[in-house]
Amino acid sequence: MLMFVFGAGASFDSDPARRLGDPDLHPIDTEHRPPLAAGLLDPSSRRGKEVVAAFPRAASLIMQLRQATAQGLDVEEVLEQIKLAEDTYPETATQLLAFRAYLARLMDEVPAEWVEECQGLTNYVLALAQADRWNVEVRGGALGTPIGCVTFNYDSMLEQAVRSVFGLHLNDMDKYATHQRIHVYKPHGSVTWRRESQWDMSPGSWLDGVGGLNHAIELAPALKWGDRWAYVTDDRYQDPDDATTAWLPALSIPVRSKSEFTMPEWHRVEMVADLAKVTAVIAVGWRARERHFLQLLQDEMPSRPARLVAVAESTEAAEETVNNLWETGRFNSYAISSLGFSGFVETPTEPYSQRATVDRTHLCLQDVLSAGPQSGVWTGRTPGPGLAADLAPAALINPGYVDL
Repeated sequence: MLMFVFGAGASFDSDPARRLGDPDLHPIDTEHRPPLAAGLLDPSSRRGKEVVAAFPRAASLIMQLRQATAQGLDVEEVLEQIKLAEDTYPETATQLLAFRAYLARLMDEVPAEWVEECQGLTNYVLALAQADRWNVEVRGGALGTPIGCVTFNYDSMLEQAVRSVFGLHLNDMDKYATHQRIHVYKPHGSVTWRRESQWDMSPGSWLDGVGGLNHAIELAPALKWGDRWAYVTDDRYQDPDDATTAWLPALSIPVRSKSEFTMPEWHRVEMVADLAKVTAVIAVGWRARERHFLQLLQDEMPSRPARLVAVAESTEAAEETVNNLWETGRFNSYAISSLGFSGFVETPTEPYSQRATVDRTHLCLQDVLSAGPQSGVWTGRTPGPGLAADLAPAALINPGYVDL
């Protein structure tokens, strides 16, 4: 099975007309470009700034994270430390839910404008179309094994590409892993997903629209989370048939250890089943720092080593992805592409086998799909020894408060 793993860099470089390295190519490049991690905290677009103002209960958390970024600290590690204080400082739960609501709104509205500007013609479309054609010709398509896609992005660009290529509208939680030719997994949740939560609301008490979300944010420490999930694209948060139930944004807070996935249990089960079939992984714009997912790869991928392709905006970034994934011990050969997502999905001018010379850091997807195991595309390497034992997350710095 061929599996794509998409990170924030994939959406960041998702429009070939506004590719990385051409900042003057389009006048709204910085206005609507889907943000990387730092941009989540200090968005440059007008719409992003409006979203910051819409969730004041997330303000102190956002300011702490901006300070951490300015000091060169790892935002995910800082968030993990803050989350550790949830049991001792109840306001932490409120801040974190407000931050989830902020992320859901930001990563819905900003990428939506980006996709509208490019008429939905994203690199995701080209990647899936090329991979599907390869899958049909080499493995029989619908009669063989589907293409697997794991995305750590909250936005819905991948879902829109699936609809363009396969005619599959992923507008229901039950459709993500049941198609014969494409399976999609979102371990960190999605802007279109909500999770059931119970709150202390008397029957018949109704809150319209965002009012329900804001009320849930205030009640965050006392919320009781359920196991039901829903696909929702509007601003309804209170269940229209049950006043005691709210449907709240289902996103993972980006912390370093990420000990739990934000996805339905049956999605996780299907993802594990697909990992057991993986023969090649193409990582696009993903640094492979999600420890919990790396552990899953190590535990569930076949013992027969697979091939790895790392796609990034530079050779150094691609090599970081390779090194992080290599620790799992599940790969024995790799290739890198430093062309970014836009360059990787371009159609080469001639087949790989007919080129006199090839820059091995400037490979395209078609090079990978048409290169045999003995070709110059692949670099052999002894599989890694396996992930080292997890280190316990650092405790939140205790300021040593005293009674004044």
